[in-house]
Amino acid sequence: MHQTFKLLILSFAPLIAFYGFEHFFGLKTAIAATVVVTVAEIIYRKLKKEELGAFFWFVSISTIGFGLVDVCSTNTRFFKYEPALTNFMTGAYFIWGAITPKPLMQDMVMKMKKIPESHFGPAIVMYFRIMTWIWVVYFLVKAGVYYAIADEPDTSVGKMMIIRTLVGNASMFGMIGISWLIGKPLLKYIQKRIDGQTVGAP
Repeated sequence: MHQTFKLLILSFAPLIAFYGFEHFFGLKTAIAATVVVTVAEIIYRKLKKEELGAFFWFVSISTIGFGLVDVCSTNTRFFKYEPALTNFMTGAYFIWGAITPKPLMQDMVMKMKKIPESHFGPAIVMYFRIMTWIWVVYFLVKAGVYYAIADEPDTSVGKMMIIRTLVGNASMFGMIGISWLIGKPLLKYIQKRIDGQTVGAP
């Protein structure tokens, strides 16, 4: 239980910092705090000698990069389109992760559960490749939705932040639920097609 709570705090630390500081000190202070927390998380994990995966670095660098642009920018128009841009970039990163020999979702599971690569047969690799493509679709569709909303003349920065919070959180939890529901049936179907075996999902 302690380890789970610790993992949740570390995972959501930048988000907690953002909403806490945004409520009391304003948008730019919140963005700066998010960058500081992200840098602190990198230092903490390095000191703990944790293995940091490619996706962690992608998210961290994106957070720091966009955060610095936000803090230094005087054009609030960028804030409106940033959710669309970040989701598009994440979708593009997942496309790369879907076509590499070791799918991105597989790499993430290997890092989290310390599973050796030899454990993953052709069927399981195919399963993670398909799951990675499913998340590609999710991020690109969400980017399109964010862009369409941001492009409306009456969409303010504040309204965009609220929409990003509601749509982002709801859709993310929804995708996690969908992935959980279809995971085992999808894996069983792939295994029957490839090698006729049926085992539990990792």
